[in-house]
Amino acid sequence: MSKRTTTITVPLGLGQRIKSAREARGWTQPELGRAVGVSKSAVSQWEKGVVQNLKLGNLFAVAQVLGRDVRELVFGEAHAHSSRGIAEQSIAKYSEVPPQQLAMLRQWDALPKDVRRHVSGLIAALAAGTSRRGA
Repeated sequence: MSKRTTTITVPLGLGQRIKSAREARGWTQPELGRAVGVSKSAVSQWEKGVVQNLKLGNLFAVAQVLGRDVRELVFGEAHAHSSRGIAEQSIAKYSEVPPQQLAMLRQWDALPKDVRRHVSGLIAALAAGTSRRGA
Protein backbone atom coordinates (compact mmCIF):
# COMPACT_ATOMS: atom_id res chain seq x y z
CA MET A 1 0.00 0.00 0.00
CA SER A 2 1.26 3.44 -0.85
CA LYS A 3 1.20 6.29 1.61
CA ARG A 4 -1.13 9.08 0.51
CA THR A 5 -1.42 12.49 2.06
CA THR A 6 -3.62 15.52 1.67
CA THR A 7 -1.49 18.41 0.51
CA ILE A 8 -1.86 21.97 -0.64
CA THR A 9 0.25 23.86 -3.14
CA VAL A 10 2.34 26.25 -1.10
CA PRO A 11 1.49 29.89 -1.94
CA LEU A 12 4.29 32.39 -2.42
CA GLY A 13 5.15 34.07 0.86
CA LEU A 14 3.84 31.30 3.11
CA GLY A 15 7.37 30.26 4.09
CA GLN A 16 8.33 33.81 5.01
CA ARG A 17 5.13 34.21 7.05
CA ILE A 18 5.85 30.96 8.92
CA LYS A 19 9.39 32.15 9.61
CA SER A 20 8.21 35.56 10.83
CA ALA A 21 5.58 34.00 13.12
CA ARG A 22 8.16 31.53 14.48
CA GLU A 23 10.70 34.28 15.14
CA ALA A 24 8.04 36.51 16.73
CA ARG A 25 7.42 33.68 19.16
CA GLY A 26 11.17 33.42 19.83
CA TRP A 27 11.34 29.83 18.59
CA THR A 28 14.07 28.07 16.66
CA GLN A 29 13.33 25.81 13.70
CA PRO A 30 13.92 22.68 15.82
CA GLU A 31 11.47 23.98 18.45
CA LEU A 32 8.75 24.56 15.85
CA GLY A 33 9.48 21.16 14.34
CA ARG A 34 9.06 19.43 17.71
CA ALA A 35 5.82 21.30 18.39
CA VAL A 36 4.38 20.28 15.02
CA GLY A 37 5.87 16.79 14.92
CA VAL A 38 8.25 17.25 11.99
CA SER A 39 12.00 17.62 11.57
CA LYS A 40 13.99 20.86 11.65
CA SER A 41 14.77 20.14 8.01
CA ALA A 42 11.06 20.16 7.12
CA VAL A 43 10.62 23.55 8.83
CA SER A 44 13.67 24.88 7.01
CA GLN A 45 12.28 23.70 3.66
CA TRP A 46 8.90 25.34 4.35
CA GLU A 47 10.54 28.62 5.26
CA LYS A 48 12.80 28.60 2.20
CA GLY A 49 9.83 27.83 -0.05
CA VAL A 50 11.52 24.64 -1.26
CA VAL A 51 8.46 22.48 -0.56
CA GLN A 52 5.85 22.49 -3.34
CA ASN A 53 3.16 20.80 -1.26
CA LEU A 54 2.46 21.00 2.45
CA LYS A 55 0.29 18.54 4.38
CA LEU A 56 -2.87 20.19 5.65
CA GLY A 57 -2.46 18.67 9.10
CA ASN A 58 0.99 20.24 9.35
CA LEU A 59 -0.29 23.61 8.16
CA PHE A 60 -3.05 23.61 10.78
CA ALA A 61 -0.59 22.50 13.45
CA VAL A 62 1.85 25.31 12.53
CA ALA A 63 -0.95 27.87 12.73
CA GLN A 64 -2.12 26.55 16.08
CA VAL A 65 1.24 26.30 17.81
CA LEU A 66 2.26 29.74 16.55
CA GLY A 67 -1.07 31.25 17.59
CA ARG A 68 -1.92 32.39 14.06
CA ASP A 69 -4.97 32.08 11.88
CA VAL A 70 -4.37 29.71 8.98
CA ARG A 71 -5.64 32.37 6.56
CA GLU A 72 -3.05 34.79 7.89
CA LEU A 73 -0.25 32.32 7.17
CA VAL A 74 -1.56 31.33 3.75
CA PHE A 75 -2.87 34.63 2.41
CA GLY A 76 -1.14 37.26 4.55
CA GLU A 77 -2.41 39.72 7.13
CA ALA A 78 -4.52 41.72 4.66
CA HIS A 79 -6.63 38.68 3.82
CA ALA A 80 -6.81 37.18 7.31
CA HIS A 81 -9.72 39.32 8.45
CA SER A 82 -11.55 39.81 5.16
CA SER A 83 -14.84 38.11 4.49
CA ARG A 84 -14.02 35.09 2.30
CA GLY A 85 -15.87 32.13 0.83
CA ILE A 86 -16.88 28.87 2.45
CA ALA A 87 -13.43 27.30 1.97
CA GLU A 88 -11.72 30.03 3.94
CA GLN A 89 -14.39 29.83 6.65
CA SER A 90 -13.66 26.12 6.95
CA ILE A 91 -9.95 26.85 7.30
CA ALA A 92 -10.71 29.27 10.14
CA LYS A 93 -12.80 26.60 11.86
CA TYR A 94 -9.89 24.17 11.80
CA SER A 95 -7.34 26.72 13.01
CA GLU A 96 -8.65 26.15 16.54
CA VAL A 97 -8.48 22.35 16.47
CA PRO A 98 -7.02 20.86 19.68
CA PRO A 99 -3.54 19.25 19.38
CA GLN A 100 -4.91 15.71 19.81
CA GLN A 101 -7.25 16.21 16.86
CA LEU A 102 -4.43 17.68 14.76
CA ALA A 103 -2.41 14.56 15.51
CA MET A 104 -5.37 12.48 14.31
CA LEU A 105 -5.56 14.57 11.10
CA ARG A 106 -1.87 13.88 10.43
CA GLN A 107 -2.41 10.17 11.05
CA TRP A 108 -5.47 10.24 8.78
CA ASP A 109 -3.37 11.88 6.04
CA ALA A 110 -0.91 8.99 6.29
CA LEU A 111 -3.59 6.33 5.67
CA PRO A 112 -4.11 4.91 2.17
CA LYS A 113 -7.38 5.98 0.51
CA ASP A 114 -8.99 2.52 0.75
CA VAL A 115 -8.23 2.30 4.48
CA ARG A 116 -9.72 5.77 5.01
CA ARG A 117 -12.92 4.61 3.32
CA HIS A 118 -13.20 1.64 5.71
CA VAL A 119 -12.42 3.73 8.77
CA SER A 120 -15.04 6.30 7.70
CA GLY A 121 -17.61 3.53 7.38
CA LEU A 122 -16.73 2.21 10.84
CA ILE A 123 -17.04 5.69 12.38
CA ALA A 124 -20.40 6.24 10.67
CA ALA A 125 -21.66 2.87 11.95
CA LEU A 126 -20.48 3.63 15.48
CA ALA A 127 -22.10 7.06 15.41
CA ALA A 128 -25.39 5.63 14.12
CA GLY A 129 -25.39 3.01 16.88
CA THR A 130 -24.70 5.66 19.50
CA SER A 131 -27.52 7.93 18.27
CA ARG A 132 -30.04 5.04 18.34
CA ARG A 133 -29.23 4.37 21.99
CA GLY A 134 -29.67 8.06 22.81
CA ALA A 135 -26.18 8.45 24.24
